[in-house]
Amino acid sequence: MTHVLIATPYRVTTHRSLLDQAATLRREATELAVAAGYIISEAVVCDDAPITPDPEPYARHAGVRNALIADCLRPEHDAVLWVDADLVQYPATIIPRLDAVRRGGIAAPAVYLDKEAPGRWYDTGGFIEIENRHTPVWPPHFLQPGPVVNLLSVGCIYLAPAQIYRDGARYAPASPHVEHWPVMRFAAARGLPIVCDLRLAAYHAYLPDYGEGWHDGRQ
Repeated sequence: MTHVLIATPYRVTTHRSLLDQAATLRREATELAVAAGYIISEAVVCDDAPITPDPEPYARHAGVRNALIADCLRPEHDAVLWVDADLVQYPATIIPRLDAVRRGGIAAPAVYLDKEAPGRWYDTGGFIEIENRHTPVWPPHFLQPGPVVNLLSVGCIYLAPAQIYRDGARYAPASPHVEHWPVMRFAAARGLPIVCDLRLAAYHAYLPDYGEGWHDGRQ
């Protein structure tokens, strides 16, 4: 049986309603995954260090992800589902469906903004098809037709093999990319595919509705 760790880092400033929604989504995903034969663990970790902007974008984000790996990854874990705490919707079947397309590598759904015009991509810096070029905000987002596209990087929510972290993959600032980039390059160097399944959609909160500004990688 495949044992998946659902890893959810969040900021001390994350709105309570977003944390509640994240818990509901995790519970629904856990129930469906267990019914499909998976074993599920959860790690919800708060980045509660003093909020002092780091000069390197995404250094803070990388730090809390690396701390979560160090503190919560266990030998029995086969895969890690990273889930940003400010997602407001994704399919409850996310684990088996991503597992079915990742071919032992890393797989993500499409990630859209929960407000503004339909089809507005959210994580333009995490999803990379062409190096040094962020995903276009408006469709077409990728040159490949899909429904499963091969990428150089994904972000926000994805299923990754736990072994890459045991082998040394870690998050780090990587301008002009976000903190996911070093982990993606580590996986690619080992011949692991990185894909996005456009048939699956996740939605990120419109943060101004929750009293937050847009994250610039320095918060």
